[in-house]
Amino acid sequence: MIHKFTTYNIFLCIVITILFINCGHTKSVIVNPDYDERINGEGVAVILPRSEVSIENPADAEDDLGHGFAKEVFMKFFKEEFPKALHEHSSFANIVVLDLPTWKFTDSSIVEQSFTVADTQVIYLKVPREGSKLKSIGDSLRFVLFIEGLTTSRIPGSRWVSAGNAILGSSLFLPTDSLLTMQLRFALWDNEKGKTTLFGQVSVADDEGFEMTKTDWKAILRRASKEMFKNSPLHGREID
Repeated sequence: MIHKFTTYNIFLCIVITILFINCGHTKSVIVNPDYDERINGEGVAVILPRSEVSIENPADAEDDLGHGFAKEVFMKFFKEEFPKALHEHSSFANIVVLDLPTWKFTDSSIVEQSFTVADTQVIYLKVPREGSKLKSIGDSLRFVLFIEGLTTSRIPGSRWVSAGNAILGSSLFLPTDSLLTMQLRFALWDNEKGKTTLFGQVSVADDEGFEMTKTDWKAILRRASKEMFKNSPLHGREID
């Protein structure tokens, strides 16, 4: 269906273009200045989020990732595929996924804390207090990756064209490929030194065309993993 372009349509398309089409991602990742040397071969425990997961395109998740409730289907997929993406785009040698929210830890040191990722931008994450150690993790895994605010959505693509037709109008709103997007907040905790190594938030997108497949979901996991660690001491082997 063809629609007349409105001022809102124009503004929305400009925002989408800037954030996703041209950049492919937006991110705000801060690395603790104490970590200025390369880190290789360490283990990490990935804490899966539960309460804050939002699947804003549930039909896509159910169609592409398996039958069932969208959130459950996506989290099963995330648990299976995110470690593969993390292994590809980080230097971790051992990646263990812990399927439980942070409040189930026996460690009372985990509290919600604020982190400044830009001059006027603050995010909130549940992480251990500085100087503490998570006894429930053990000694084999040095790092703990806390993930919160995990959200997926599909943004319909569009473009503005001149028609030059008196009947249809001088401008048209035409559909193009959609964007599969994912956002998350995260913090990497060093359980050996008792401090946060890096933290931030990333928003990534994949141009999946008119038909979305499981491959597109895997692609946004890889992009997210890359953006989380590429400018840190734990970046993967390939950096571009």
